[in-house]
Amino acid sequence: MKRYPISISIGAGLILALMLASPAFAEFLTFKGWAIDKDDNDTTGYTACNFMALSPDNKHAYTPHYNRKVLVFNRDATTGKLNFVESQMDGVNNIECLSSVFAIRVSSDGKHVYMVSLHDNSLVVFSRDITFGRLTFVECKKANTDRVSGIVSPMTLVLSPDDKSVYAAGYDSNAVAVFSRDVTTGSLTFVEAQKKGINGIEGLAGIISVTITPDGKNLYAASAQDSTLTIFSRDAATGKLTLVETQKNGMRGVDGLAGAQCVIASQNGKNIYVAGFIDDALAVFGRDPAFGKLTFLEMHKNSMHGVQGIGGVVALALSPNRRYIYAISQTDQALTVFSRDEQTGRLTFMEMYKSGINGVHGLLAPQHLTVSVDGKYIYVLSRSRSTEKPILFSVSLE
Repeated sequence: MKRYPISISIGAGLILALMLASPAFAEFLTFKGWAIDKDDNDTTGYTACNFMALSPDNKHAYTPHYNRKVLVFNRDATTGKLNFVESQMDGVNNIECLSSVFAIRVSSDGKHVYMVSLHDNSLVVFSRDITFGRLTFVECKKANTDRVSGIVSPMTLVLSPDDKSVYAAGYDSNAVAVFSRDVTTGSLTFVEAQKKGINGIEGLAGIISVTITPDGKNLYAASAQDSTLTIFSRDAATGKLTLVETQKNGMRGVDGLAGAQCVIASQNGKNIYVAGFIDDALAVFGRDPAFGKLTFLEMHKNSMHGVQGIGGVVALALSPNRRYIYAISQTDQALTVFSRDEQTGRLTFMEMYKSGINGVHGLLAPQHLTVSVDGKYIYVLSRSRSTEKPILFSVSLE
């Protein structure tokens, strides 16, 4: 039996949404309850609960379901609540490769939805109805078929800002697979795979997370097993990757990367942030925009210097206004808020929201969080055996 990091284990799903409140108040976030009001045969039950993607227009949400399905929701911009639209099921209407979907992304043009299937070793493409959010199956790219490689047990993917390339990371392939994207049909063509042990690459074992900078010049890959952050430059014309450097935990003063689970880039491209699951820490890097190389700036570790709530940290997200970073942790069962200095990228701990305290619940083994495009809500996906309904948090901006 394959063993994967605790952060991606499959269980019952909860979607938590948090609405951002003014820092002038005692609490920055306010817990509100359920994101979905009514039970539905397609929305109840155990979900893959590892990812939720919002459309660029902020109108729809997409999330996996345990029963080889992908769920589509309308999103109420005022309340943040989700209303079920449809499910797309494996084996229906020629759909395939939906066993254990782990990550979903919507292209920035809103025309297509991409997802990776862990057990099917595949990358799946759907076209999207921009008005209603409904999906239509396009194709499935499978490992070891049509020369495709690098996507055995894929757990994450990302699209380039220009929508011309799709990158999928294979946990068991120790690789990043590169695909070119037809912007009209959404279909993909395999380009290459960058693998550990080839071309000087030494840090992709158990790759968990990848991100691309807003300028499209660099891709950063976080490896849980190697406790590394691998930096690639990206060819804008072909999408191909070239190794730049590897940042390794404990080397050259770098700290906080043990069990690296999530990597994100700031909107201005000046900073890279990494969640270290084993270190119970957030690592902060400054980025050279010309070459993509990183300079380690600082680490925020659980229970040090007043920091709380990042024991077993698994996922990070930035607020659209670039002023805050949110982190969720499995050990602490918490959501933590950091303020961010826009000039330096350094962080300051603000507060923690912990399951079972002050009316907050549902943060048992959180997996993923997504911030709405308007910055008013945060959706957190968690595992819980006590309930099978998604949850909602609500807040108001300044």
